[in-house]
Amino acid sequence: MTKILVTGDSFAAGEWSREDYTQKVTHGGLAEYLSQDGYDVKHLPFPGNSNFFIISQLTNTPTVDLIIFFWSASIRDLKQRTGTEKNSDTKINKNQLLNFRDLFHHQSFKDLNRLCELKRTPCILIGGVEDLPSWFVKTDWINPLVPSFMDIAYPDSPIKPMLRDWVGSMGGSAFDIFDEDLYNDIEISQDYWEGMVKHQPDTHDPHPNRWAHKKLYEYIQGEVKKYGQIL
Repeated sequence: MTKILVTGDSFAAGEWSREDYTQKVTHGGLAEYLSQDGYDVKHLPFPGNSNFFIISQLTNTPTVDLIIFFWSASIRDLKQRTGTEKNSDTKINKNQLLNFRDLFHHQSFKDLNRLCELKRTPCILIGGVEDLPSWFVKTDWINPLVPSFMDIAYPDSPIKPMLRDWVGSMGGSAFDIFDEDLYNDIEISQDYWEGMVKHQPDTHDPHPNRWAHKKLYEYIQGEVKKYGQIL
């Protein structure tokens, strides 16, 4: 039986309760659909955490045939990779934030590729709350198969650019390390996103629901089958 590890941030966890989505997972999402199809699935999400943290947690996980990794927001790496703390004198502007984002994408991709090579385990990469950069290319160990889960979950949503730019990047970051202009941009984006969620919950749930995960599974199903046989 093919053994699969499904990991990443809260998108990897599955569908969250819409009444209080930070509190309760109501469906296992992709991991649950894989299990239903006969795969031996280890479900190990790390909601709200950075790629840097998640990759570090995979070092001692049991051997599997395939890792499926939901890519987290790169700016969540800000504290771990730079030591920037809340209430510090550092004030980051928009250009610096975007530069950090590209740098963290690059570093985390290298870290994940190194880990997969060490464990001799291939990995399917899925763009989650933040899209995969267009310059991510397939390696011997990593296949950036799904550049954007958001495109599958919300194919016609006007909120996607707003979410990708700011809201998805803020988890684990303290707003007071940003300069005033950047802080205001983020605040406007978050107000807009929260308003869309409140008034159109069926199409703008912060976490993709089980049906979006089902579409995702159908999209990657053929590739998953290449990594072994199911019973």
